[in-house]
Amino acid sequence: MTASPQVVALNPQAMSYRGTAVARLNGQAVFISGALPGESIIAEIERRRRDFLEARAVEVVEASPQRVQPRCDHFGESGSCEWEFIAYPEQLRLKSEILSDQLRRVGRFAEPPVLPAVPSPSEWGYRNHVRFAVDADGRPSYLRRASHIPVAVDACAVICPQLDALLPRLQNRLSGLESVVMRFGVNTSELLIAPSLEGRGVDLASGQQCYHEELLGRRFQVSAGSFFQVNTSAADELARLLLEAVALSGSERVADLYAGVGTFACLMAPRAGAVFAVEAASDALEDGRINSGFLENVRYRKGLVEQVLPRLDPPPEVAVLDPPRSGCERRVIGALIERPPRRIVYCSCDTATLARDLRLLVDSGYHLRSSRVIDMFPQTPHIESLSVLER
Repeated sequence: MTASPQVVALNPQAMSYRGTAVARLNGQAVFISGALPGESIIAEIERRRRDFLEARAVEVVEASPQRVQPRCDHFGESGSCEWEFIAYPEQLRLKSEILSDQLRRVGRFAEPPVLPAVPSPSEWGYRNHVRFAVDADGRPSYLRRASHIPVAVDACAVICPQLDALLPRLQNRLSGLESVVMRFGVNTSELLIAPSLEGRGVDLASGQQCYHEELLGRRFQVSAGSFFQVNTSAADELARLLLEAVALSGSERVADLYAGVGTFACLMAPRAGAVFAVEAASDALEDGRINSGFLENVRYRKGLVEQVLPRLDPPPEVAVLDPPRSGCERRVIGALIERPPRRIVYCSCDTATLARDLRLLVDSGYHLRSSRVIDMFPQTPHIESLSVLER
């Protein structure tokens, strides 16, 4: 006979870097989905780890004033949009608090210079890129929280309206596929659907190799396999703040590390003497070369950053870092320390690895001037940030 799940009363006091509220039960940390600090809740223990427990709120006894009614019918069932129940200003405050906490705990910064969060211009309907699983009936689906079980969806409040409007046309048309990806150029109205849906009775062009999007008025090619920020209007804000942070005068040698399709490199080019863009992924590299082809002062280098950066000669005076969630490989930090640029601007999607890397750079002689959240992912706990370091 299966044991009944343990149900406990908890009073979470903080929000963890995981995006779940944290409480204590018999001295052990409990990470609770669907709860806010300051609430009194009834929670069900879902998993027992060696050092902590994972739980979900099943009843709110005393609600936070920051709790709101979730918009999506699948909230709490699918594993996306975990923060729909939190008022948007509070989401921003919590993200800045998490960033500050990680800089203190992991980075050992006594007084982190965290600036106010930059809100997304759109709280809903912002995602220009979505990947759906496919259920047994051929319907686009998200995955049930903490599982691989599909939950069929016919509408989604966080994807852009142009993609949301296509969902009814895909219902029961995707049998045999594991997943389908849809991307939309918000500023170009170009659509990409992969894989091809030909022969499925779907009256939509699909199977495109690439699409185009614009940031700060500049047009970029993005291949089906290349990364591009999922929130176009927030990406405009990120790019604007990054250009302000690099503070180029027109003559500097700049390294755009983890350059992707070249958004930062191309936007910095008119303000720099030379830009060296480093990228390992073949699709993104080809996109970047096309996007920067008319810019005489941009040069792409294929390879891992830790291999290419030490060979850049002369070394860059300014470096832009935009690594994956795992942060910078240790040799990248070593190369920056050995031949230090006078300014580093670090774009991060993980607060813990950011804090780790910033500490290494500051210990080598850099000063952390500022760090701030640029909210790329409303209704979720995911955090994008921009940090500025100077020698």
